[in-house]
Amino acid sequence: MSSKDAAEAVLMVVRRIIKWIALGFFGFIAFIFIFIYGNNYYSQWQQRIKVTNSMDGITLDEQLSDVLFKNADFEKIINNNSQLVEYGNSRVSVVIEQGKVKEIIHHCGDGELLYDNLNQISCGYSSESIKEKYSDNLEIYCKQDNSRIYFAPKYHAIYYLKSNKVTQMTLTKSGQKQASWIDCSNVIIN
Repeated sequence: MSSKDAAEAVLMVVRRIIKWIALGFFGFIAFIFIFIYGNNYYSQWQQRIKVTNSMDGITLDEQLSDVLFKNADFEKIINNNSQLVEYGNSRVSVVIEQGKVKEIIHHCGDGELLYDNLNQISCGYSSESIKEKYSDNLEIYCKQDNSRIYFAPKYHAIYYLKSNKVTQMTLTKSGQKQASWIDCSNVIIN
Protein backbone atom coordinates (compact mmCIF):
# COMPACT_ATOMS: atom_id res chain seq x y z
CA MET A 1 0.00 0.00 0.00
CA SER A 2 1.38 3.31 -1.05
CA SER A 3 1.38 6.41 1.10
CA LYS A 4 -1.28 7.93 -1.14
CA ASP A 5 -3.60 4.91 -0.56
CA ALA A 6 -2.87 5.03 3.16
CA ALA A 7 -3.72 8.75 3.27
CA GLU A 8 -6.99 8.11 1.39
CA ALA A 9 -7.88 5.28 3.82
CA VAL A 10 -7.16 7.49 6.83
CA LEU A 11 -9.17 10.34 5.25
CA MET A 12 -12.08 7.96 4.63
CA VAL A 13 -12.00 6.80 8.29
CA VAL A 14 -11.86 10.43 9.51
CA ARG A 15 -14.83 11.32 7.25
CA ARG A 16 -16.83 8.41 8.67
CA ILE A 17 -15.97 9.43 12.24
CA ILE A 18 -17.01 13.05 11.52
CA LYS A 19 -20.22 11.79 9.88
CA TRP A 20 -21.11 9.68 12.94
CA ILE A 21 -20.26 12.53 15.31
CA ALA A 22 -22.46 14.92 13.27
CA LEU A 23 -25.30 12.39 13.18
CA GLY A 24 -24.99 11.86 16.93
CA PHE A 25 -24.94 15.60 17.57
CA PHE A 26 -28.02 16.26 15.40
CA GLY A 27 -29.76 13.24 16.93
CA PHE A 28 -29.04 14.61 20.41
CA ILE A 29 -30.37 18.06 19.40
CA ALA A 30 -33.50 16.42 17.93
CA PHE A 31 -34.00 14.40 21.16
CA ILE A 32 -33.69 17.56 23.30
CA PHE A 33 -36.18 19.41 21.06
CA ILE A 34 -38.68 16.53 21.17
CA PHE A 35 -38.28 16.20 24.94
CA ILE A 36 -38.85 19.92 25.58
CA TYR A 37 -41.78 20.16 23.15
CA GLY A 38 -43.35 16.94 24.42
CA ASN A 39 -42.99 17.98 28.06
CA ASN A 40 -44.56 21.39 27.30
CA TYR A 41 -47.43 19.78 25.38
CA TYR A 42 -48.08 17.27 28.18
CA SER A 43 -48.07 20.05 30.77
CA GLN A 44 -50.64 22.04 28.77
CA TRP A 45 -52.74 18.91 28.26
CA GLN A 46 -52.75 18.26 32.00
CA GLN A 47 -53.86 21.84 32.78
CA ARG A 48 -56.81 21.84 30.35
CA ILE A 49 -60.33 22.42 31.63
CA LYS A 50 -62.23 19.20 32.14
CA VAL A 51 -65.90 18.39 32.57
CA THR A 52 -65.85 17.36 36.21
CA ASN A 53 -68.35 14.98 37.80
CA SER A 54 -66.81 14.44 41.24
CA MET A 55 -65.34 16.52 44.02
CA ASP A 56 -64.25 15.73 47.57
CA GLY A 57 -64.79 12.00 46.96
CA ILE A 58 -68.44 12.46 45.98
CA THR A 59 -69.84 11.99 42.47
CA LEU A 60 -72.81 13.72 40.86
CA ASP A 61 -75.80 11.35 40.57
CA GLU A 62 -74.40 9.20 43.40
CA GLN A 63 -77.03 7.63 45.66
CA LEU A 64 -77.59 9.38 49.00
CA SER A 65 -77.07 6.09 50.86
CA ASP A 66 -73.60 5.71 49.30
CA VAL A 67 -72.66 9.30 50.20
CA LEU A 68 -73.76 8.83 53.80
CA PHE A 69 -71.96 5.47 53.97
CA LYS A 70 -68.66 7.10 52.89
CA ASN A 71 -69.17 10.28 54.96
CA ALA A 72 -70.36 9.21 58.40
CA ASP A 73 -70.10 12.77 59.75
CA PHE A 74 -72.70 14.15 57.31
CA GLU A 75 -75.87 15.44 58.92
CA LYS A 76 -79.10 16.72 57.44
CA ILE A 77 -78.95 20.50 57.00
CA ILE A 78 -82.17 22.39 57.56
CA ASN A 79 -82.47 25.26 55.08
CA ASN A 80 -85.69 27.23 55.43
CA ASN A 81 -85.00 29.18 52.22
CA SER A 82 -84.88 26.08 50.02
CA GLN A 83 -87.09 23.10 49.39
CA LEU A 84 -84.07 20.94 48.53
CA VAL A 85 -82.67 18.36 50.93
CA GLU A 86 -79.07 19.02 51.92
CA TYR A 87 -76.57 16.90 53.87
CA GLY A 88 -73.04 17.77 54.87
CA ASN A 89 -70.46 18.89 57.37
CA SER A 90 -68.55 22.16 57.88
CA ARG A 91 -66.47 21.66 54.73
CA VAL A 92 -68.63 19.80 52.18
CA SER A 93 -72.34 19.51 51.60
CA VAL A 94 -74.47 17.86 48.94
CA VAL A 95 -77.87 18.81 47.55
CA ILE A 96 -80.10 15.79 47.04
CA GLU A 97 -82.89 15.49 44.51
CA GLN A 98 -84.82 12.23 44.06
CA GLY A 99 -82.34 10.36 46.23
CA LYS A 100 -79.29 11.37 44.15
CA VAL A 101 -76.60 14.02 44.44
CA LYS A 102 -77.53 17.08 42.37
CA GLU A 103 -74.83 19.44 43.68
CA ILE A 104 -71.58 19.12 45.62
CA ILE A 105 -70.67 22.26 47.57
CA HIS A 106 -67.17 22.85 48.94
CA HIS A 107 -67.17 25.56 51.65
CA CYS A 108 -63.81 27.30 51.92
CA GLY A 109 -62.43 27.87 55.38
CA ASP A 110 -59.28 29.30 56.90
CA GLY A 111 -56.12 27.43 56.02
CA GLU A 112 -57.70 25.65 53.03
CA LEU A 113 -55.41 23.18 51.32
CA LEU A 114 -54.52 23.90 47.69
CA TYR A 115 -55.34 20.37 46.53
CA ASP A 116 -59.00 21.13 47.25
CA ASN A 117 -59.75 22.51 43.81
CA LEU A 118 -62.17 22.45 40.91
CA ASN A 119 -60.36 22.55 37.54
CA GLN A 120 -57.20 23.88 39.20
CA ILE A 121 -59.07 26.76 40.87
CA SER A 122 -58.77 26.60 44.65
CA CYS A 123 -60.19 28.43 47.62
CA GLY A 124 -58.78 31.94 47.87
CA TYR A 125 -58.05 32.27 44.14
CA SER A 126 -59.00 35.56 42.48
CA SER A 127 -61.49 36.31 39.72
CA GLU A 128 -58.57 36.86 37.33
CA SER A 129 -57.51 33.22 37.78
CA ILE A 130 -61.02 32.03 36.92
CA LYS A 131 -61.29 34.34 33.89
CA GLU A 132 -57.90 33.17 32.63
CA LYS A 133 -58.85 29.51 33.03
CA TYR A 134 -62.34 29.58 31.51
CA SER A 135 -62.11 32.65 29.18
CA ASP A 136 -65.23 32.60 26.93
CA ASN A 137 -66.95 29.72 28.76
CA LEU A 138 -67.86 31.86 31.76
CA GLU A 139 -70.98 33.70 32.91
CA ILE A 140 -70.60 36.28 35.68
CA TYR A 141 -73.45 37.21 38.02
CA CYS A 142 -73.82 39.31 41.16
CA LYS A 143 -75.72 39.06 44.43
CA GLN A 144 -77.11 41.82 46.62
CA ASP A 145 -74.39 41.29 49.24
CA ASN A 146 -71.73 42.48 46.72
CA SER A 147 -70.47 38.97 46.04
CA ARG A 148 -69.96 37.50 42.57
CA ILE A 149 -70.79 34.18 40.98
CA TYR A 150 -68.57 32.82 38.21
CA PHE A 151 -70.55 30.11 36.42
CA ALA A 152 -69.11 27.73 33.81
CA PRO A 153 -72.17 25.63 32.87
CA LYS A 154 -70.33 23.63 30.22
CA TYR A 155 -67.95 22.36 32.91
CA HIS A 156 -70.51 22.02 35.79
CA ALA A 157 -68.57 24.57 37.88
CA ILE A 158 -69.75 27.48 40.01
CA TYR A 159 -67.37 29.68 42.00
CA TYR A 160 -68.65 32.10 44.66
CA LEU A 161 -66.34 35.04 45.36
CA LYS A 162 -66.35 37.59 48.16
CA SER A 163 -63.72 40.37 48.23
CA ASN A 164 -62.27 38.89 45.00
CA LYS A 165 -61.48 35.53 46.64
CA VAL A 166 -63.12 32.16 46.05
CA THR A 167 -65.16 31.34 49.17
CA GLN A 168 -67.18 28.40 47.83
CA MET A 169 -66.96 25.99 44.89
CA THR A 170 -69.99 24.11 43.62
CA LEU A 171 -70.16 21.22 41.20
CA THR A 172 -73.62 20.97 39.68
CA LYS A 173 -75.57 19.01 37.08
CA SER A 174 -77.82 22.00 36.45
CA GLY A 175 -76.61 24.24 33.66
CA GLN A 176 -79.06 26.97 34.61
CA LYS A 177 -78.64 30.28 36.39
CA GLN A 178 -80.27 30.46 39.81
CA ALA A 179 -83.05 32.97 40.49
CA SER A 180 -81.04 34.84 43.17
CA TRP A 181 -78.28 35.67 40.68
CA ILE A 182 -78.64 39.00 38.92
CA ASP A 183 -76.89 40.74 36.06
CA CYS A 184 -74.09 42.83 37.57
CA SER A 185 -75.21 45.94 35.67
CA ASN A 186 -78.55 45.81 37.58
CA VAL A 187 -77.07 45.59 41.10
CA ILE A 188 -78.10 48.25 43.57
CA ILE A 189 -76.07 48.14 46.75
CA ASN A 190 -77.83 49.44 49.86
